[in-house]
Amino acid sequence: MKMFIKQTGIAMVGMVVLVALGSAPGALGAPMQVTLHLDGIHPPDADRHEGTFTASAPLCASGSWLGRMGRRVFTCSDASGTFTAGFAGELEHRSGASGPWTIVEGSGKYTALRGTGTGTVDHSTGENVSPIVFNDTWTGVVDFDAIGPSAAVTRVEVVRPHARRGRWTVHVAFSARDNVEENAVTFTASATAGSYVANKNGTVTAGTSVVSFVFRRATKTHYLGVQILLVDPWGNGTTIKRRVKLR
Repeated sequence: MKMFIKQTGIAMVGMVVLVALGSAPGALGAPMQVTLHLDGIHPPDADRHEGTFTASAPLCASGSWLGRMGRRVFTCSDASGTFTAGFAGELEHRSGASGPWTIVEGSGKYTALRGTGTGTVDHSTGENVSPIVFNDTWTGVVDFDAIGPSAAVTRVEVVRPHARRGRWTVHVAFSARDNVEENAVTFTASATAGSYVANKNGTVTAGTSVVSFVFRRATKTHYLGVQILLVDPWGNGTTIKRRVKLR
């Protein structure tokens, strides 16, 4: 009897683990290929593009969309949610034009949806008509990952100049890691000290990096402000800051 109880407990733990994994679709999986077909119109004297769409899984099968100011909101007809993408709508005034799209946020089932790809425009009725009627084909990849990288400043080293009007050097070491460990994290490190402004760019993959700033310090400037923006492949960002005393 005791052995039976132990085995049953193990089985129940296994069931809980499976349920937990299944409750976060896509979070632990690889990016998925998707295709969207958009039928659209630019109504005369209007500041918007609008239309309907069909899509492949894991997106909803169909729905409507509305685009303004480079942002496009897709509303699923099955009421499963919405997702928002960035896309240059002026491309839809030229048949054959193409450009990048990026899913930046969502709601409902698509709250954690992120994605990127390329959209191509076709004008089956010609370009010089009113209203402008077009269809787009978007292809790319998506994932359910809305978590930004984890990051922290790990070390700061200040090197004073030997001469009064010499240059200061500040080394800032930081760690960066995406929630998907193999993903590269891109960063932009900005520094300001009085009139001095500098930017450094690079990438980190589950490790550390060092950025260095070399500058002349104005008499009344006592701090170097450092801000590092880190972004994963889906556009999720994290910012870390450090105020470095110059002494």
